[in-house]
Amino acid sequence: MTKLFYNAINRSSLANEMRVLLGDLRFLGIHQQYQNCCLFMSSLLCEILRARGYQARIQACYAVIDRSDQRFLLGYKGYAKPGQIEGHVVCIVEESYLIDFATGNVRKYFDPRFKQAFACAIEKKENLLAQVNLQNGTQIHWHEDLQALYIEAAIDHQTAALQQVLIEYFQYKKAPLRHCLRRAFHALQLQNRSARSPHLSSSLN
Repeated sequence: MTKLFYNAINRSSLANEMRVLLGDLRFLGIHQQYQNCCLFMSSLLCEILRARGYQARIQACYAVIDRSDQRFLLGYKGYAKPGQIEGHVVCIVEESYLIDFATGNVRKYFDPRFKQAFACAIEKKENLLAQVNLQNGTQIHWHEDLQALYIEAAIDHQTAALQQVLIEYFQYKKAPLRHCLRRAFHALQLQNRSARSPHLSSSLN
């Protein structure tokens, strides 16, 4: 997990919660599916953490990633890829920690070995939210985006999908074995249905 997750939270109970949470989301395939969707992932984290009694909110920002003579801008205005929002969103916990589980675009466009999640203390210096220095010389700075106007509209579009994922997550946490058996049975049904389906072939003259 340490290769995937940079966890610098000095509050042991919360640090452990985040390790378990990332592991659960990866086991369920949720993190793999939504790791490029920062607003969705951060909203999901907030809902889960609130249910566990933590104060949590989403925060619009952008991230600057520097490595030697390379720089990658995540969520910076004018750098969004097609289908992406111009901005980045993280989860702020207890107004003390920044949680970023949505670095998929960094691995896709900058470094495929980049860590998949970060949790670190907030520094809050002017518009700087937090910063991390990795052992390989990579520096990550998250900066508050004071001009973000996209969040409310984007949240409305993801509410239904978010609720569905939350139901799946909490069902799994309530009864992990039952949930896993249900998933395995569903996968077996799909496999059997696929095996019984006729294979169609065609040729063009």
